[in-house]
This record gives sequence, structure tokens and C-alpha cells, in this order.
Amino acid sequence: MIRLGDAGRKLEENISLMSKCLISTAITLLIGLATYIAIREFGLYEYLSKLHIAMIPSAALGILTCTFIWLNRKFWKDIVTKATFAHFVTWTAIIFLFIISSEQFRLLIYFLGFLLPTAWINLVKPKKVPPLPYSLFLGLHGGIGAYCMVVLLNFLLSFAGIPLPVSPSKILFGHVIPKDAILTILPYETLASIAPVYLVVLYACFIEEIMFRLPLSLFKKFGMYPMAFLISFLFIYLHALSRLSLDPVTLVQVLICIAFANAIFIAVYTRTLCIWCSVVAHMIYNMMVLAQVPLVAALAILMFNGVLHILLAKMGLVKKE
Repeated sequence: MIRLGDAGRKLEENISLMSKCLISTAITLLIGLATYIAIREFGLYEYLSKLHIAMIPSAALGILTCTFIWLNRKFWKDIVTKATFAHFVTWTAIIFLFIISSEQFRLLIYFLGFLLPTAWINLVKPKKVPPLPYSLFLGLHGGIGAYCMVVLLNFLLSFAGIPLPVSPSKILFGHVIPKDAILTILPYETLASIAPVYLVVLYACFIEEIMFRLPLSLFKKFGMYPMAFLISFLFIYLHALSRLSLDPVTLVQVLICIAFANAIFIAVYTRTLCIWCSVVAHMIYNMMVLAQVPLVAALAILMFNGVLHILLAKMGLVKKE
């Protein structure tokens, strides 16, 4: 009988976990596609308000977040958090003020109030965290992969005959997805009014990851799964609140894109517990949306990055442990 060593067992465990994550993401993608088709083809948008429609991808992401944490439960049970109830109340108050504020005051809360949780980074103490170079490389790969998946999703929808803002040929070789699918709570038009837009988008990635990814582990002791669902649900739902000017079909398309890309960032964070990993992934995704990278080019970049990662790992320059 062949006995697996520690390295063999660990490899087998990681492959099994990866398969479960992929299956979970695929199921969520199917739910998103079914939702989109139902809303578009059966005219559900005529009976449901935009905010009711927005609950579907928001809830799907919340469930997927809980699934990722459950799959990594051996990793997450060792997290020690020093967050108090006052931290949670403060976090909730910031979101509440953001929702009820006027547009100008909302910008102020977004760029200043969302910075407050930055001081809470050291309140989370994971007992085991992969090396930073590995986490950052995984974030790079996750950001490119998220973009490819979202573009591919749009391509499959358009290939199936579901009307989109762009044509299949443009998806492959030109403009790909609406810039409103960018992963920031503020709509693209608002960001574009603040120069330079690229720096603003990069800054937005940082503060949103601190505000909505870090609390997944920060508030663990208040109920890990309820907190995970609430935080992820709010993240997508706030995107809907700032995009109500879109027509219902475009709104749900954009929210599904955002939710699906966001699922990749949650996956890399729940696996590494490194907030910089998801920050890098978020930044790469948003920059590729702004640059409107064609699918062919994005897939080529993803493949190159994967080969580079393998080579660096063989050379011992990128290690997980």
C-alpha cells in the first residue's frame, strides 16, 4: 500500500479544497445566469423593483462567502480577534451614514469615513498566514482571473443571444464590459469627475477591501457566518443603491459581474487571511476594466502569469509555507 507523506496529504487536501471552491463558484455562476435570463426573458423586471432585483446577487454572494469560510474552517478557527462590540457599532454607523447622506456628503464618508477600519488591521491575529510574496502573487492571479471570468460570462450571455451593451466581437477584441461593472461602491461617472480617475480607483480598492473584507475575520466572534453573510450582502447591495439610474436588466447584469468578481476576492482572502492579497486582486480587476482589456489579451496575460508562478515556485522564490 502506498502511504502519502505529509507533503502528499497536504497537496491532496489543497486540490480537494480547490475543487470544492470551483464547484461553489460554478453553482453561483449558474444561479446568476438563471437570474439574468429569468429577469430578461420572462419580464420579471416589470413586477420587481430594482432594489428587490438587487437582493438576488447580494444574497448569492453572502451564501458563497459563508461557503468559502466553511471550506477553510480549519484555517479560520485559529483566528484571534480583539474587536469589540464598539467596533461593530462604528462600522455599522459608517455604512448607515453613507446610505442616508446626500451625494456630496457621501463622497466625504467614502474617502474619509471608510478609512477608519484601517486602524483595526492589527486587531486580527491569524495564527498561520502564508508568506506575503505568495499572497501578493495569488492576488495578482486572482484579479486577472476575475476579469477573465467576468468577460467570459458576458461573452457567453451575448453568444446565447441575450442583448448586452456590447457585441461578441468587441468582447473578444475590443471593448468588453460596462465600466459600471467596476468594483467600487461609487458609480464610474462619480469617480471620473474626480481627477485623476486611475488613482482614485486604486484608492477606492484599498478602502473598500479594508471596509468590507477585513470585517469578515474582524467580527468573527459575533457570529462568523451571520457576519460574513451580512457584510458580503451589503457590499453588493450598496453597489445597487449607487446605480439605480441603470435600467433593470443592465443593473442586474452589472451586479452579477460585480458579485462574481467579488467572489474571487473573497476566495483569496479566506484562503490567505492577507488583506493585501484581496487589495491587489481588486486593483488589478478595476484597472483592467478601466483599460477595457479584450478577452483574448486577458486570457494570454492570465496564462503567462500562471506559467511565471509555476517557474518561480520551482525556483523556490514563491513559497506557500
